[in-house]
Amino acid sequence: FVQSRRGVSRIPSVMIGVDNEKLDDPARIVNAFASYFANSFAVDSADPDKLHKGDKIFLSEWITVEDVLTVCGKLPTTFISGEDSIPSFLVRDCQYCLAQPLARIFNLSISSHVFPTRWKTAQVLPIFKKGDKSVIQNYRPISILSNFAKVLESCVYNILFGQCKDYFSSNQHGFLQGRLTVTNLTCFTEFIMDAFGSVSQVDVIYTDFSKAFDNVCHRLLINKLTDRRQCVCYKNFKSDYYKVSSGVPQGSNLGPLLFIIFCNDILSSLGDCALGYADDIKIFNKIETLSDARDLQYKLNLLVNWSLSNKLNLNVDKCSVMSFSRKQVTQLHNYVINNCSLKRCVMIKDLGVTFDSKLNFNTHITTICSEALKLLGFIFRNSRELKSEDALKTLYNTLVRTKLEYASVVWSPIYSTIFTPRCIPRERCRLWLSASRG
Repeated sequence: FVQSRRGVSRIPSVMIGVDNEKLDDPARIVNAFASYFANSFAVDSADPDKLHKGDKIFLSEWITVEDVLTVCGKLPTTFISGEDSIPSFLVRDCQYCLAQPLARIFNLSISSHVFPTRWKTAQVLPIFKKGDKSVIQNYRPISILSNFAKVLESCVYNILFGQCKDYFSSNQHGFLQGRLTVTNLTCFTEFIMDAFGSVSQVDVIYTDFSKAFDNVCHRLLINKLTDRRQCVCYKNFKSDYYKVSSGVPQGSNLGPLLFIIFCNDILSSLGDCALGYADDIKIFNKIETLSDARDLQYKLNLLVNWSLSNKLNLNVDKCSVMSFSRKQVTQLHNYVINNCSLKRCVMIKDLGVTFDSKLNFNTHITTICSEALKLLGFIFRNSRELKSEDALKTLYNTLVRTKLEYASVVWSPIYSTIFTPRCIPRERCRLWLSASRG
């Protein structure tokens, strides 16, 4: 309901290509998307045939019928399907007939180190990020995989995660059970508050990897990810197929786990003064002397060298440094990547929360209250025909309340701040919801 009213999934009928050419033919649009996504991949010059034959991952357990049933039971009851056109609801409804043969096929695939070629083909949906909706570069690819491939990936994920969970860096908070954006931000704010308690300054370097998920080197990760193909789908049109030479599929179950395995070594090397959420990595240090700033630069150099060795590109223009301090005079040290000085900022949005240099969250509170009021207006305008109080409560809790309460343990407003005029009065919520019921 919300997506249909917002039109969030609509791609404009006229798009602007990479070379600023206007495209109004759907067939040309899908191939323009395909060309852009294909050019995002990193080029790997290594010959997979020359890899040592021992460079394979062996699972310590076999996939059982019960494993398959557990995963199939969690599939959505929708018509979503991959290249094989077998919808997820059909796999779920037929799980008891399919579980035994699928378990056998999965185990044969693992034991023989052969992944079915058809399952390596993905249909890609362009998903808008930000900026101008008509510009192709403002979209990212989300892969729609075969449901059988997703079941296999989920089974392998459960086993692989069980083997690797004790080895993951405690600094990684992305895609791991019990770790969230909020746990990342909580650890970060606690470090800053401890520094403020000792009247110290904290310098933080925020890094940005260019298309990190698309540039993971398959040779360095695992050679079983070679020979993947995908095409872009738009308005019942399909682009030409193109080879996926790097990256982990965005939209897969196993992809995020493989990515954090790939990045685990650098987070472990950086020590406690680094936090990651998938490819969002920030490094920081308490700054009292020049030596502390040099130590932070040393850690940044470690990250830069690791990114070069692992063929991930740091986007220097989007990397930045911010100094947190409540002292009258802030020490401003220069930090560089490849002899390029990082830009300084006094405010930054980190994992959905706006931080300023004093760790004062008034700007964040003002922003989320403004956004929540807009969402209330959206509910008011689009739910006049809804007479169910439960439906209205669901809309409010899903759209407005989640916006107001996200990461509240991090920005922890004091009593007076909660009830400032910028926040949403409870009576206004009641009035709007009553009015929408007509």
